[in-house]
Amino acid sequence: MIRIIGIFITVSLTFWGYTYFQNSSIEKVLEGKVVLDVVPISTNDYLVIYQSDQMIHCDHYSKGFLGWGLDGSSAPAIMNRAEDTIFRIDNFSVISIDNKGFLYGYADPMKIKQIRFQNDDFSVSTNVESSYWYLPMLSEETSFKAEQLSVVLEDGTEVLYPFENMN
Repeated sequence: MIRIIGIFITVSLTFWGYTYFQNSSIEKVLEGKVVLDVVPISTNDYLVIYQSDQMIHCDHYSKGFLGWGLDGSSAPAIMNRAEDTIFRIDNFSVISIDNKGFLYGYADPMKIKQIRFQNDDFSVSTNVESSYWYLPMLSEETSFKAEQLSVVLEDGTEVLYPFENMN
C-alpha cells in the first residue's frame, strides 16, 4: 500500500512539475501567437491582445496552481479591408475581467484619431497610434448607450455608436 501511495505521489508531482514548467511564464503560454499587447490587470491577471488572420482577439490569462492559463476570451474584432467603411460595429468587441469591462478592437490610425467612452462622470479615451486599441470601462457591465462610445476621425469629426454615417 505504501508503494502505491509513493508511486501516486511521484506521478502527481511529476505531472504538476511538467505542467507548471510548460506554463510557468506568460511568454511560454503565448508562444506562437502574434501578440500585440499584454496589459497587466493585477499581479496574476493579464489581458492579452493578439492578431490572427484578419481578426484581433482578446484573452484573459491568470496564474494559478498549474501556472498561467486561459481564463476567458471574447468574440474577435474584425480588421477592415481596403474597400470597407472607416469604422464598423464588428471592428470592436468587449471582454469582462474581474468586475471590469474592456473595449478593444481594430482602427486605422491614418483615418481615426481617437476612441472615446463616456459613462456619467467616467470618461476615458485613447489615441489610435497602431492597428489596435483598448479601453477600460467602469464595471463589467459591457452594454452601453449609443452616445457613450464614439470615434474621432482625423479631421476632428466625432461619430457616435453605431457608426452608421461613416464612409
